[in-house]
Amino acid sequence: MVCSATEDISREDTIGLLCMLAEKGYKVDKNKLQYVQTEVHYLGQIISKDGRRVTPDRVQSIRNMSKPTTTKQMQKFLGLCNYVRQWVFDHATLTAPLLTALKESHANANKVDWTDDRETAFLELKEVITNAPVLATPEYNKHFYLFCHCNGTTMTAVLTQKTSMGHKPIAYYSGLLDPVMKGHYPCEQALAAAAFAVQKSTTIVMGSPLTLYVEHAVFAILQRNKSTLTTQRVSVYEVILLIPSLQVVRCHTVNPATFFAHPVSEDEQVHDCATYTPEEESEVREDPIPGSMLLFVDGSSFIDQETGIRHSGAAVIRAEQQGSSDTLQIVSQIPLPSHFSAQAANLVAMIEALQHAEGLEVTIYSDSAYVTTTVHSSIRRWERRGFLKSDGSPVMHKDLLEQLIKALTLPSKVAVIKCAAHTNQQDLISRGNALADWAAKEAA
Repeated sequence: MVCSATEDISREDTIGLLCMLAEKGYKVDKNKLQYVQTEVHYLGQIISKDGRRVTPDRVQSIRNMSKPTTTKQMQKFLGLCNYVRQWVFDHATLTAPLLTALKESHANANKVDWTDDRETAFLELKEVITNAPVLATPEYNKHFYLFCHCNGTTMTAVLTQKTSMGHKPIAYYSGLLDPVMKGHYPCEQALAAAAFAVQKSTTIVMGSPLTLYVEHAVFAILQRNKSTLTTQRVSVYEVILLIPSLQVVRCHTVNPATFFAHPVSEDEQVHDCATYTPEEESEVREDPIPGSMLLFVDGSSFIDQETGIRHSGAAVIRAEQQGSSDTLQIVSQIPLPSHFSAQAANLVAMIEALQHAEGLEVTIYSDSAYVTTTVHSSIRRWERRGFLKSDGSPVMHKDLLEQLIKALTLPSKVAVIKCAAHTNQQDLISRGNALADWAAKEAA
């Protein structure tokens, strides 16, 4: 495509290009030539000095499509919609129910099942594409602006340039957070959305000066020590965001409809992204609660060397302190099915202890690093991820983790503390843990 300032220059430029192609041995199709036009049709879009818009025939083909009933029909519809996704602000959210229907159809004899939310998404998507806006063509002598947002499931962004009429959209970008990022804090999700937006815009921006507006301090998140992101993921984000042509501005409110954002004042900042931890992550204390019920839990799973049969069990022990003396008593001994692993058995023990302390303040000791880590951090991330692994399959012990989340709400206050195992010492914590270990094995 050749763009020129005047008709005469356009003729000269086109002839020069055709001569160069001929000299190099290339041939072109004369029937496809759109010669000296103020408006051209190119790959399903109409390009003019006013901007880019979807061709009427492409819009009409999408509008006229009936509701898909088979896998192939749904793939065709989504393919047509995907081609014009730059004109649809929240394309990822609109197509998410339809993609779910497509995925389910593979296991349903290639038949698409329709629900109310899928019907709504189908009709709304067609309506949005029918009324798709005219997108501005980029001007490389002007600065680019990128507005980014993440709502916990979907990443959205709009690339703009300033005109006399305000910000003019050049392209819309949207995508779904992967299952791993759905389990992270909003700050880290915003970091993922920022990297997504910048990477998507590179085909248009091409290294030109760009200002990114995002609601969180993404550089502080990259540099903080307690990030739950993997080193590999952080490295990818650094490569994308730490480029000289990019300026990142933290903003308070991003309104994609008007492309309005303003920097955050100190009064408006609700948290420090470098140290932020959601309240839900700090519900369970890591230090003893004075005057609370004291419980010890343990789970056991072992194979009998003589029979080769696995035995599993769980136990809860309660400590009673009266002055300088203390006593330990077994609260629960639970035999479990043989397929329960040690991790599962420890989860059962923790759930049983929390249920026993319903409505009370409780401090629970466990020698299981798996259970204590799960209670303090992992379980909330798994909950936000829908208990799905990165490949979309359910996480191990999903049912028990769901029970654990409910059980954590039963006591009025909870502290879960990791203690050392098999110390052979005579202090209360060591004796309580040893009795829980013995009781769990006896239950098995």
